[in-house]
Amino acid sequence: PPPRALDRSLARSRTPNRKAWAAGPLGAMARSTTRVCAVALVAAAVLLECGAGLRLGTHVARGLRQGPQRPGWALHAKKTKKKGGSATKKKKAAIGGGFGAVKVEATPEEKAVAAAVKKVKADPTDEKRWLALASELGQQEEYADARQVLEAGLTKAADGDLLSSALGAMRRIPPSEEIEAAKADVAWPGQDDTEIWHFDAAKQAEVGFDRYSVPEAPRPCNRGTVHASGEDLIFASRSAVIPPEECDWVIEQMDKAAEKAWMQDKDPNNIGADAIYSRPFPDRLWMRDMPGVKAWFDHRLKTRLFPMLQSLYPHIIPKPNDLRCHDAFISRYDASRTASLEMHRDTTSFSFTIAMNRATDYEGGGTSLPMVRKNEDADFAPGAVKTDIGGVVSFPGQCWHGGNKVESGARYIIPLFIFLDYNKSGKDRGYVIDQLRDAGAIGDDFEMVF
Repeated sequence: PPPRALDRSLARSRTPNRKAWAAGPLGAMARSTTRVCAVALVAAAVLLECGAGLRLGTHVARGLRQGPQRPGWALHAKKTKKKGGSATKKKKAAIGGGFGAVKVEATPEEKAVAAAVKKVKADPTDEKRWLALASELGQQEEYADARQVLEAGLTKAADGDLLSSALGAMRRIPPSEEIEAAKADVAWPGQDDTEIWHFDAAKQAEVGFDRYSVPEAPRPCNRGTVHASGEDLIFASRSAVIPPEECDWVIEQMDKAAEKAWMQDKDPNNIGADAIYSRPFPDRLWMRDMPGVKAWFDHRLKTRLFPMLQSLYPHIIPKPNDLRCHDAFISRYDASRTASLEMHRDTTSFSFTIAMNRATDYEGGGTSLPMVRKNEDADFAPGAVKTDIGGVVSFPGQCWHGGNKVESGARYIIPLFIFLDYNKSGKDRGYVIDQLRDAGAIGDDFEMVF
Protein backbone atom coordinates (compact mmCIF):
# COMPACT_ATOMS: atom_id res chain seq x y z
CA PRO A 1 0.00 0.00 0.00
CA PRO A 2 1.01 3.67 -0.35
CA PRO A 3 3.03 5.00 2.60
CA ARG A 4 0.13 6.93 4.14
CA ALA A 5 -2.23 3.96 3.86
CA LEU A 6 0.43 1.72 5.39
CA ASP A 7 0.93 4.21 8.25
CA ARG A 8 -2.84 4.20 8.86
CA SER A 9 -2.98 0.41 8.79
CA LEU A 10 -0.11 0.17 11.29
CA ALA A 11 -1.86 2.70 13.49
CA ARG A 12 -5.05 0.65 13.39
CA SER A 13 -3.14 -2.56 14.17
CA ARG A 14 -2.06 -0.98 17.44
CA THR A 15 -5.70 -0.28 18.44
CA PRO A 16 -7.93 -2.75 20.33
CA ASN A 17 -10.37 -2.94 17.36
CA ARG A 18 -8.17 -5.38 15.34
CA LYS A 19 -11.07 -7.56 14.17
CA ALA A 20 -12.70 -4.58 12.45
CA TRP A 21 -9.40 -3.70 10.77
CA ALA A 22 -8.89 -7.28 9.60
CA ALA A 23 -12.36 -7.35 8.08
CA GLY A 24 -11.70 -4.06 6.25
CA PRO A 25 -10.06 -3.44 2.82
CA LEU A 26 -6.53 -3.14 4.22
CA GLY A 27 -6.88 -6.49 5.98
CA ALA A 28 -7.91 -8.12 2.73
CA MET A 29 -4.97 -6.50 0.95
CA ALA A 30 -2.59 -7.77 3.65
CA ARG A 31 -3.91 -11.33 3.34
CA SER A 32 -3.57 -11.21 -0.44
CA THR A 33 -0.02 -9.83 -0.20
CA THR A 34 0.96 -12.56 2.27
CA ARG A 35 -0.23 -15.27 -0.09
CA VAL A 36 1.66 -13.77 -3.05
CA CYS A 37 4.86 -13.42 -1.01
CA ALA A 38 4.61 -17.01 0.20
CA VAL A 39 4.27 -18.30 -3.37
CA ALA A 40 7.18 -16.10 -4.51
CA LEU A 41 9.41 -17.33 -1.69
CA VAL A 42 8.69 -20.98 -2.53
CA ALA A 43 9.43 -20.34 -6.21
CA ALA A 44 12.65 -18.53 -5.37
CA ALA A 45 13.76 -21.38 -3.12
CA VAL A 46 13.17 -23.91 -5.92
CA LEU A 47 15.10 -21.77 -8.41
CA LEU A 48 17.96 -21.28 -6.00
CA GLU A 49 18.14 -25.03 -5.37
CA CYS A 50 18.13 -25.73 -9.09
CA GLY A 51 20.72 -23.06 -9.73
CA ALA A 52 22.97 -24.41 -7.01
CA GLY A 53 22.57 -27.89 -8.46
CA LEU A 54 23.54 -26.64 -11.91
CA ARG A 55 26.63 -24.91 -10.55
CA LEU A 56 27.58 -27.94 -8.47
CA GLY A 57 27.21 -30.12 -11.53
CA THR A 58 29.52 -27.79 -13.46
CA HIS A 59 32.20 -28.01 -10.77
CA VAL A 60 31.90 -31.78 -10.43
CA ALA A 61 32.13 -32.28 -14.18
CA ARG A 62 35.15 -29.96 -14.35
CA GLY A 63 36.73 -31.87 -11.50
CA LEU A 64 36.25 -35.18 -13.31
CA ARG A 65 37.86 -33.77 -16.45
CA GLN A 66 40.84 -32.11 -14.81
CA GLY A 67 41.44 -34.16 -11.67
CA PRO A 68 41.05 -33.38 -7.99
CA GLN A 69 42.34 -30.50 -5.88
CA ARG A 70 42.28 -27.74 -8.49
CA PRO A 71 42.09 -24.38 -6.72
CA GLY A 72 40.07 -21.59 -8.23
CA TRP A 73 36.61 -23.10 -7.82
CA ALA A 74 34.01 -21.59 -5.51
CA LEU A 75 33.96 -24.89 -3.61
CA HIS A 76 37.70 -24.57 -2.94
CA ALA A 77 37.87 -20.86 -2.06
CA LYS A 78 40.80 -20.15 0.24
CA LYS A 79 40.91 -17.73 3.15
CA THR A 80 43.21 -14.81 2.63
CA LYS A 81 44.13 -11.86 4.80
CA LYS A 82 43.13 -8.44 3.61
CA LYS A 83 45.35 -5.52 4.51
CA GLY A 84 44.34 -4.30 7.91
CA GLY A 85 41.37 -6.66 8.08
CA SER A 86 40.30 -10.08 9.18
CA ALA A 87 40.32 -13.24 7.09
CA THR A 88 37.60 -13.29 4.45
CA LYS A 89 36.69 -15.81 1.83
CA LYS A 90 37.65 -14.98 -1.70
CA LYS A 91 34.83 -15.65 -4.12
CA LYS A 92 35.86 -16.42 -7.65
CA ALA A 93 33.74 -16.04 -10.76
CA ALA A 94 31.59 -19.12 -11.31
CA ILE A 95 32.41 -20.79 -14.60
CA GLY A 96 29.54 -20.55 -17.05
CA GLY A 97 27.59 -18.13 -14.87
CA GLY A 98 24.46 -19.61 -13.27
CA PHE A 99 21.73 -18.26 -11.07
CA GLY A 100 23.20 -16.31 -8.21
CA ALA A 101 26.82 -16.54 -9.47
CA VAL A 102 29.15 -13.98 -7.90
CA LYS A 103 31.70 -12.45 -10.25
CA VAL A 104 34.77 -10.63 -9.03
CA GLU A 105 36.53 -8.33 -11.47
CA ALA A 106 40.15 -9.39 -11.98
CA THR A 107 42.82 -6.81 -11.24
CA PRO A 108 44.97 -5.46 -14.08
CA GLU A 109 47.86 -7.55 -12.75
CA GLU A 110 45.78 -10.73 -12.75
CA LYS A 111 44.58 -9.99 -16.29
CA ALA A 112 48.17 -9.52 -17.48
CA VAL A 113 49.19 -12.87 -16.00
CA ALA A 114 46.11 -14.58 -17.47
CA ALA A 115 46.94 -13.17 -20.92
CA ALA A 116 50.52 -14.43 -20.66
CA VAL A 117 49.28 -17.87 -19.54
CA LYS A 118 47.00 -17.95 -22.56
CA LYS A 119 49.95 -17.29 -24.88
CA VAL A 120 51.96 -20.06 -23.25
CA LYS A 121 49.03 -22.43 -23.72
CA ALA A 122 48.92 -21.58 -27.44
CA ASP A 123 52.53 -22.81 -27.90
CA PRO A 124 54.23 -24.33 -24.84
CA THR A 125 57.33 -25.13 -26.88
CA ASP A 126 58.19 -21.43 -27.36
CA GLU A 127 60.58 -20.48 -24.55
CA LYS A 128 60.06 -16.76 -25.19
CA ARG A 129 56.43 -17.11 -24.11
CA TRP A 130 57.52 -18.73 -20.85
CA LEU A 131 60.10 -16.02 -20.36
CA ALA A 132 57.46 -13.32 -20.99
CA LEU A 133 55.19 -14.87 -18.35
CA ALA A 134 58.05 -15.05 -15.86
CA SER A 135 58.98 -11.43 -16.64
CA GLU A 136 55.42 -10.28 -16.01
CA LEU A 137 55.45 -12.04 -12.65
CA GLY A 138 58.83 -10.53 -11.86
CA GLN A 139 57.53 -7.03 -12.54
CA GLN A 140 54.70 -7.71 -10.11
CA GLU A 141 57.25 -9.01 -7.56
CA GLU A 142 55.71 -12.47 -7.64
CA TYR A 143 59.19 -13.96 -7.46
CA ALA A 144 58.34 -17.42 -6.19
CA ASP A 145 56.01 -18.16 -9.07
CA ALA A 146 58.27 -16.47 -11.62
CA ARG A 147 60.94 -19.01 -10.76
CA GLN A 148 58.51 -21.95 -10.90
CA VAL A 149 57.35 -20.77 -14.33
CA LEU A 150 60.95 -20.85 -15.57
CA GLU A 151 61.34 -24.36 -14.17
CA ALA A 152 58.11 -25.49 -15.84
CA GLY A 153 59.13 -23.90 -19.13
CA LEU A 154 62.31 -25.96 -19.18
CA THR A 155 60.21 -29.13 -19.24
CA LYS A 156 58.25 -27.94 -22.29
CA ALA A 157 60.30 -25.51 -24.36
CA ALA A 158 62.14 -26.82 -27.40
CA ASP A 159 65.13 -24.63 -26.57
CA GLY A 160 65.61 -23.66 -22.94
CA ASP A 161 68.85 -21.67 -23.03
CA LEU A 162 67.18 -18.38 -22.09
CA LEU A 163 65.20 -20.00 -19.29
CA SER A 164 68.29 -21.75 -17.95
CA SER A 165 70.25 -18.50 -17.97
CA ALA A 166 67.45 -16.72 -16.13
CA LEU A 167 67.48 -19.36 -13.41
CA GLY A 168 71.22 -19.32 -12.82
CA ALA A 169 73.94 -21.77 -13.66
CA MET A 170 74.05 -23.75 -10.45
CA ARG A 171 70.36 -24.58 -10.35
CA ARG A 172 69.94 -25.69 -13.93
CA ILE A 173 73.16 -26.87 -15.58
CA PRO A 174 73.30 -30.56 -14.67
CA PRO A 175 76.47 -32.40 -13.73
CA SER A 176 78.12 -34.59 -16.31
CA GLU A 177 77.00 -38.19 -16.57
CA GLU A 178 80.28 -39.27 -15.01
CA ILE A 179 79.82 -36.97 -11.99
CA GLU A 180 76.21 -38.04 -11.60
CA ALA A 181 77.21 -41.72 -11.63
CA ALA A 182 80.00 -41.14 -9.13
CA LYS A 183 77.68 -39.28 -6.74
CA ALA A 184 76.00 -42.52 -5.67
CA ASP A 185 79.29 -43.82 -4.26
CA VAL A 186 80.07 -40.68 -2.23
CA ALA A 187 79.29 -40.69 1.48
CA TRP A 188 79.29 -36.96 2.13
CA PRO A 189 79.66 -35.88 5.76
CA GLY A 190 76.81 -34.63 7.94
CA GLN A 191 74.10 -36.81 6.39
CA ASP A 192 73.03 -38.11 9.78
CA ASP A 193 72.93 -34.64 11.32
CA THR A 194 69.38 -33.66 10.42
CA GLU A 195 68.82 -31.20 13.27
CA ILE A 196 67.69 -27.81 11.98
CA TRP A 197 69.34 -25.08 13.98
CA HIS A 198 66.89 -22.52 15.32
CA PHE A 199 68.86 -19.34 15.81
CA ASP A 200 67.04 -17.96 18.80
CA ALA A 201 68.80 -15.70 21.28
CA ALA A 202 70.45 -18.66 23.00
CA LYS A 203 71.80 -20.14 19.75
CA GLN A 204 73.04 -16.76 18.55
CA ALA A 205 74.87 -16.31 21.84
CA GLU A 206 76.33 -19.82 21.54
CA VAL A 207 77.67 -19.25 18.03
CA GLY A 208 78.52 -15.60 18.66
CA PHE A 209 78.25 -12.90 16.00
CA ASP A 210 80.22 -9.71 15.60
CA ARG A 211 78.21 -6.86 14.07
CA TYR A 212 79.63 -4.30 11.67
CA SER A 213 78.17 -1.10 10.25
CA VAL A 214 78.69 0.88 7.06
CA PRO A 215 78.17 4.67 6.71
CA GLU A 216 74.86 4.47 4.88
CA ALA A 217 72.19 2.00 3.86
CA PRO A 218 72.88 0.13 0.61
CA ARG A 219 70.54 0.79 -2.26
CA PRO A 220 67.43 -1.43 -2.30
CA CYS A 221 67.70 -4.78 -4.00
CA ASN A 222 65.34 -5.32 -6.93
CA ARG A 223 63.41 -7.74 -4.73
CA GLY A 224 62.31 -5.13 -2.24
CA THR A 225 65.16 -5.63 0.21
CA VAL A 226 65.26 -2.21 1.89
CA HIS A 227 67.49 -1.34 4.84
CA ALA A 228 66.74 1.72 6.97
CA SER A 229 70.40 2.49 7.66
CA GLY A 230 73.88 1.05 7.51
CA GLU A 231 73.91 0.07 11.18
CA ASP A 232 74.52 -3.59 12.06
CA LEU A 233 74.25 -4.81 8.48
CA ILE A 234 77.26 -7.13 8.41
CA PHE A 235 77.63 -10.18 10.63
CA ALA A 236 80.66 -12.40 11.23
CA SER A 237 80.36 -15.58 13.29
CA ARG A 238 82.94 -16.01 16.04
CA SER A 239 82.70 -19.81 15.89
CA ALA A 240 82.06 -22.40 13.19
CA VAL A 241 78.59 -22.68 11.67
CA ILE A 242 79.83 -25.46 9.37
CA PRO A 243 81.85 -28.21 11.15
CA PRO A 244 85.57 -27.91 10.30
CA GLU A 245 85.82 -31.60 9.38
CA GLU A 246 83.15 -31.05 6.71
CA CYS A 247 85.12 -28.11 5.34
CA ASP A 248 88.21 -30.34 5.11
CA TRP A 249 86.24 -32.93 3.15
CA VAL A 250 85.00 -30.32 0.65
CA ILE A 251 88.54 -29.09 0.01
CA GLU A 252 89.64 -32.68 -0.62
CA GLN A 253 86.91 -33.06 -3.23
CA MET A 254 88.01 -29.80 -4.84
CA ASP A 255 91.61 -30.98 -5.09
CA LYS A 256 90.49 -34.24 -6.71
CA ALA A 257 88.31 -32.44 -9.25
CA ALA A 258 91.05 -29.92 -10.05
CA GLU A 259 93.65 -32.63 -10.53
CA LYS A 260 91.38 -34.51 -12.90
CA ALA A 261 90.66 -31.38 -14.94
CA TRP A 262 94.37 -30.76 -15.41
CA MET A 263 94.93 -34.32 -16.54
CA GLN A 264 92.43 -33.78 -19.35
CA ASP A 265 94.49 -30.96 -20.89
CA LYS A 266 95.77 -31.82 -24.35
CA ASP A 267 98.97 -29.80 -24.19
CA PRO A 268 101.38 -31.34 -21.61
CA ASN A 269 103.37 -28.09 -21.57
CA ASN A 270 100.34 -26.03 -20.66
CA ILE A 271 98.76 -27.98 -17.81
CA GLY A 272 95.74 -26.25 -16.34
CA ALA A 273 95.96 -23.18 -18.59
CA ASP A 274 92.45 -23.59 -19.98
CA ALA A 275 90.91 -25.51 -17.10
CA ILE A 276 90.43 -24.14 -13.61
CA TYR A 277 93.26 -21.94 -12.37
CA SER A 278 93.72 -19.47 -15.18
CA ARG A 279 90.89 -16.93 -14.99
CA PRO A 280 90.67 -13.26 -14.04
CA PHE A 281 88.19 -14.15 -11.31
CA PRO A 282 89.77 -16.03 -8.39
CA ASP A 283 90.14 -19.75 -8.99
CA ARG A 284 86.85 -21.56 -8.59
CA LEU A 285 84.97 -24.78 -9.14
CA TRP A 286 81.23 -25.24 -9.50
CA MET A 287 79.79 -27.57 -6.89
CA ARG A 288 78.08 -29.59 -9.61
CA ASP A 289 81.54 -30.66 -10.84
CA MET A 290 82.35 -32.51 -7.60
CA PRO A 291 80.50 -35.72 -6.70
CA GLY A 292 78.41 -35.36 -3.57
CA VAL A 293 79.35 -31.75 -2.81
CA LYS A 294 76.12 -30.19 -4.01
CA ALA A 295 74.08 -32.70 -1.97
CA TRP A 296 76.14 -31.78 1.09
CA PHE A 297 75.69 -28.08 0.39
CA ASP A 298 71.90 -28.29 -0.03
CA HIS A 299 71.72 -30.17 3.27
CA ARG A 300 73.60 -27.44 5.13
CA LEU A 301 71.55 -24.69 3.52
CA LYS A 302 68.44 -26.22 5.00
CA THR A 303 69.76 -27.22 8.41
CA ARG A 304 71.99 -24.26 9.28
CA LEU A 305 72.70 -21.52 6.74
CA PHE A 306 69.18 -20.40 5.81
CA PRO A 307 67.93 -20.45 9.45
CA MET A 308 71.02 -18.44 10.43
CA LEU A 309 70.48 -15.79 7.75
CA GLN A 310 66.80 -15.39 8.56
CA SER A 311 67.58 -14.86 12.25
CA LEU A 312 70.08 -12.10 11.43
CA TYR A 313 67.68 -10.17 9.17
CA PRO A 314 64.19 -11.03 10.52
CA HIS A 315 62.73 -7.67 9.45
CA ILE A 316 63.36 -8.59 5.81
CA ILE A 317 63.28 -12.40 5.66
CA PRO A 318 59.91 -13.76 6.89
CA LYS A 319 61.06 -17.38 7.21
CA PRO A 320 64.01 -19.56 6.14
CA ASN A 321 61.96 -21.26 3.43
CA ASP A 322 61.65 -17.91 1.63
CA LEU A 323 65.38 -18.03 0.76
CA ARG A 324 66.97 -19.56 -2.31
CA CYS A 325 70.58 -19.85 -3.39
CA HIS A 326 71.14 -18.49 -6.90
CA ASP A 327 74.81 -19.40 -7.27
CA ALA A 328 77.50 -21.05 -5.20
CA PHE A 329 80.94 -22.37 -5.95
CA ILE A 330 84.24 -22.95 -4.20
CA SER A 331 86.76 -20.19 -4.75
CA ARG A 332 90.48 -20.02 -4.05
CA TYR A 333 92.43 -16.82 -3.43
CA ASP A 334 96.09 -17.72 -4.00
CA ALA A 335 98.95 -15.34 -3.27
CA SER A 336 100.80 -16.73 -6.30
CA ARG A 337 97.82 -16.43 -8.65
CA THR A 338 94.65 -14.35 -8.28
CA ALA A 339 94.97 -13.03 -4.75
CA SER A 340 92.16 -10.45 -4.51
CA LEU A 341 88.89 -9.24 -6.03
CA GLU A 342 87.95 -5.64 -6.81
CA MET A 343 85.15 -3.77 -5.08
CA HIS A 344 81.72 -4.55 -6.48
CA ARG A 345 78.05 -4.96 -5.61
CA ASP A 346 76.08 -8.16 -6.11
CA THR A 347 72.61 -8.25 -7.65
CA THR A 348 71.35 -10.45 -4.85
CA SER A 349 69.25 -9.84 -1.75
CA PHE A 350 72.05 -11.18 0.44
CA SER A 351 75.52 -12.60 0.00
CA PHE A 352 77.76 -14.44 2.39
CA THR A 353 81.00 -16.37 2.48
CA ILE A 354 81.98 -19.52 4.33
CA ALA A 355 85.63 -19.87 5.33
CA MET A 356 86.69 -23.35 4.18
CA ASN A 357 90.24 -23.55 5.53
CA ARG A 358 92.03 -22.42 8.66
CA ALA A 359 93.13 -18.83 9.08
CA THR A 360 96.67 -20.08 9.84
CA ASP A 361 96.95 -21.35 6.24
CA TYR A 362 97.27 -17.83 4.82
CA GLU A 363 97.93 -14.19 5.63
CA GLY A 364 95.57 -11.38 4.68
CA GLY A 365 92.29 -12.20 3.00
CA GLY A 366 88.73 -11.61 4.15
CA THR A 367 85.79 -9.61 2.84
CA SER A 368 87.05 -6.08 2.24
CA LEU A 369 84.77 -3.05 2.71
CA PRO A 370 85.51 0.55 1.64
CA MET A 371 84.31 1.97 4.98
CA VAL A 372 83.32 -0.08 8.01
CA ARG A 373 83.29 0.01 11.82
CA LYS A 374 82.73 -2.65 14.44
CA ASN A 375 81.03 -0.57 17.10
CA GLU A 376 79.51 2.89 17.55
CA ASP A 377 82.59 4.24 19.33
CA ALA A 378 84.90 3.52 16.41
CA ASP A 379 85.39 5.66 13.31
CA PHE A 380 84.56 4.44 9.84
CA ALA A 381 87.67 3.28 7.96
CA PRO A 382 88.59 0.82 5.19
CA GLY A 383 88.79 -2.68 6.57
CA ALA A 384 88.24 -6.41 6.09
CA VAL A 385 86.08 -8.90 7.93
CA LYS A 386 87.03 -12.56 8.12
CA THR A 387 86.42 -15.67 10.19
CA ASP A 388 88.20 -18.94 10.89
CA ILE A 389 87.31 -22.28 9.27
CA GLY A 390 83.55 -22.94 9.17
CA GLY A 391 82.74 -19.33 10.03
CA VAL A 392 80.35 -17.18 8.02
CA VAL A 393 80.35 -13.51 6.99
CA SER A 394 76.94 -12.25 5.77
CA PHE A 395 75.87 -8.92 4.32
CA PRO A 396 73.32 -7.35 1.93
CA GLY A 397 74.35 -8.00 -1.66
CA GLN A 398 74.11 -4.31 -2.51
CA CYS A 399 76.87 -3.39 -0.05
CA TRP A 400 80.15 -2.49 -1.74
CA HIS A 401 82.62 -5.28 -0.99
CA GLY A 402 85.54 -7.18 -2.46
CA GLY A 403 88.10 -9.89 -1.76
CA ASN A 404 90.92 -8.64 0.45
CA LYS A 405 94.36 -9.54 -0.91
CA VAL A 406 95.93 -12.77 0.32
CA GLU A 407 99.57 -11.96 1.05
CA SER A 408 100.77 -15.54 1.40
CA GLY A 409 99.29 -19.02 1.18
CA ALA A 410 95.83 -19.76 -0.17
CA ARG A 411 92.38 -19.02 1.17
CA TYR A 412 89.38 -21.19 0.26
CA ILE A 413 85.81 -19.90 0.58
CA ILE A 414 82.31 -20.66 -0.62
CA PRO A 415 80.61 -17.43 -1.74
CA LEU A 416 76.82 -17.70 -1.74
CA PHE A 417 74.38 -15.48 -3.62
CA ILE A 418 70.97 -15.50 -1.98
CA PHE A 419 67.63 -14.10 -3.09
CA LEU A 420 64.17 -13.94 -1.55
CA ASP A 421 61.71 -16.37 -3.12
CA TYR A 422 58.23 -15.12 -2.21
CA ASN A 423 55.13 -13.59 -3.79
CA LYS A 424 54.43 -9.96 -2.90
CA SER A 425 50.69 -10.59 -3.20
CA GLY A 426 50.88 -13.12 -0.38
CA LYS A 427 49.54 -15.89 -2.60
CA ASP A 428 50.90 -19.36 -2.05
CA ARG A 429 53.87 -20.45 -4.13
CA GLY A 430 52.55 -22.26 -7.22
CA TYR A 431 49.28 -20.46 -7.89
CA VAL A 432 50.33 -19.65 -11.47
CA ILE A 433 51.45 -23.25 -11.92
CA ASP A 434 47.86 -24.22 -11.10
CA GLN A 435 46.63 -21.82 -13.79
CA LEU A 436 49.01 -23.40 -16.29
CA ARG A 437 47.73 -26.86 -15.35
CA ASP A 438 44.13 -25.75 -15.71
CA ALA A 439 44.96 -24.31 -19.13
CA GLY A 440 46.59 -27.55 -20.21
CA ALA A 441 50.01 -25.94 -20.77
CA ILE A 442 51.62 -28.40 -18.34
CA GLY A 443 50.49 -31.70 -16.91
CA ASP A 444 49.87 -32.89 -13.39
CA ASP A 445 53.24 -34.65 -13.50
CA PHE A 446 55.18 -31.38 -13.13
CA GLU A 447 56.57 -31.02 -9.63
CA MET A 448 57.61 -27.62 -8.31
CA VAL A 449 61.34 -27.21 -7.74
CA PHE A 450 62.59 -25.99 -4.35
